[in-house]
Amino acid sequence: MRGHNQGWPDCVQTQRVKIVNRLINILLADDDVNFCRVVRDWVDKEPGLCVVGEAHNGRQAVAMAMEMKPDIVLMDVAMPDLNGIDATREIVDSQVGIRVIGISSHIEKQLQLAMLRAGACSYIVKENVARDLLPAIRSVSDE
Repeated sequence: MRGHNQGWPDCVQTQRVKIVNRLINILLADDDVNFCRVVRDWVDKEPGLCVVGEAHNGRQAVAMAMEMKPDIVLMDVAMPDLNGIDATREIVDSQVGIRVIGISSHIEKQLQLAMLRAGACSYIVKENVARDLLPAIRSVSDE
């Protein structure tokens, strides 16, 4: 743990001072480390958004969500140890107020429906992430 910000990234403290609107804290849950790096770099540059952690398997995603209580979890469907659908269900059932956005390279409707039934607010196909991610984050954070 680092001082008064309890181990959260420095952007949380820095942006809380700079941003007039409420900061949206985001947990990335994806086993693709390169994808996480790209999304983190992109999201952290957006005013009012901050990636507060990365989970690389479903169990870690659930544990980190319980501990950190982010506003939004970006959850990959296909994750080791616990798939993203079951991890989403656990997070949504246990933590009121945490919103999950499903993210996957899979375009199959049954996976999209399974994520939504598990409690995800939205589903984004990775090939469309550049176009759809920020609008989805803004949309679910306004709910």
